[in-house]
Amino acid sequence: MDLPTTSKSKKVRREKTPCLYKGIRMRVWGKWVSEIRVPKSGGRIWLGSYDDPEKAARAYDAALYCIYGECGRFNFPGDRRPVLPAGSAVSLSKFDIQQIAMNFASSYVPVSLPVSATIKAEAQADTPTSPLVSKDMASKYEVKVDPLAPTCATGVGSSDPPEDFQLDDFLVLDTDWISDFY
Repeated sequence: MDLPTTSKSKKVRREKTPCLYKGIRMRVWGKWVSEIRVPKSGGRIWLGSYDDPEKAARAYDAALYCIYGECGRFNFPGDRRPVLPAGSAVSLSKFDIQQIAMNFASSYVPVSLPVSATIKAEAQADTPTSPLVSKDMASKYEVKVDPLAPTCATGVGSSDPPEDFQLDDFLVLDTDWISDFY
């Protein structure tokens, strides 16, 4: 009695990771790649590899915009579109589409990243600073400075080091002012 044998393919397929965006996929080593099909010819345009899926999806959206204009199905329909070169309304070369897509994707800054130090510095420069101690309080208490105390950290290239002081002398506890609150 011969039983029919069913042979399964020995080729093992790796599990596909669910992709949130159209036109991108993740490589085995973790990079995200993007490519787009050229209409009517069936060819593909390589749009590059990226560290995060959002950048790869933005590259796809830029290429889609170059090929289809506003009629494409974008990954980010509400986002701005890339600026196309003047006189390129008729057609763009494969190289032009790649460059526009890569530049557009590299201009993307994820929102979840912390604000850069430059922006923080500009924001701090725009806001007026108020002293931590009122003028009345400063005239009432005196800060003693020890000339032999080591200096605090100085910035690279700064010409004026911060004032030297000892913390023990600064934190002299005077409890008379506490009774003013009650």
